[in-house]
Amino acid sequence: LVEMVLYECTLGENSAEHLRQVLVNQSALARIDLRLRDSLGDEGMRLVAEGIKQSQSIRSLSFSYTTIQDVAAQHLADAIAANKSLVHVSVSTTWLKPTGVESLALGLRKSTTVKRVEIGREKFEQAGAEEWALTIKENTTIDQLNLYCTQLESTRLTVVAEALKNNNVIWDLNLSGNEFGDEGIQVLAAALKDSATLYRIHLAGTQITEEGAEDLATVLSIVSLDEVNLKDLELRAGITLVAKAIGQSSSIRKVDLARNKLG
Repeated sequence: LVEMVLYECTLGENSAEHLRQVLVNQSALARIDLRLRDSLGDEGMRLVAEGIKQSQSIRSLSFSYTTIQDVAAQHLADAIAANKSLVHVSVSTTWLKPTGVESLALGLRKSTTVKRVEIGREKFEQAGAEEWALTIKENTTIDQLNLYCTQLESTRLTVVAEALKNNNVIWDLNLSGNEFGDEGIQVLAAALKDSATLYRIHLAGTQITEEGAEDLATVLSIVSLDEVNLKDLELRAGITLVAKAIGQSSSIRKVDLARNKLG
């Protein structure tokens, strides 16, 4: 058994115990994707988390559309921190509360193996943004970070951007769906201008308008990017500055401007 996908399943505590045993005993199991109809509950998550802790083969772990309460989130975070084979963690649309967001940040901060992180459609409050900023500062293995639709408006983005300023690991950054707008891109441009590692950036649906086009152009012209996602923006006349920056870049190979309002 190499991969297990549980879409729209209902797992009680007995099933969670069986899943724990699978995680422990299946030495080739590399990927598990849980998109359950109902919450595992605290005890169910504890059992699954124990399996994750003991697994020596699992490399990819995904939870989506499954309610994760605070205690369950702590169990999951502890498992991520303890496991020594995980390289990919994805948690999206699990209706995490603020404490759960913070717990996951701490769990991933302690991980020494996870490289790719996706946290999507979860709500980051200020304390959560600060915890994730610490993870960005202190973790030295995460090199692909996807924080799409996490409600990082400009104030919360500021603390994350400050952490990115000194990060020399992340090469793929996805902030799509966070409505930080022109104020946010100004903060982000200042943080990323000296990046030597960033290779791919996703800024779709971030409400950048022509007023933020100059700061966006700064990122595109200074950072050695290969791929840029600029879908669903309102650049209008600002496209002139953006297009010029793209044209002058010696590294950009792919740009996505789908569904833009252009001048």
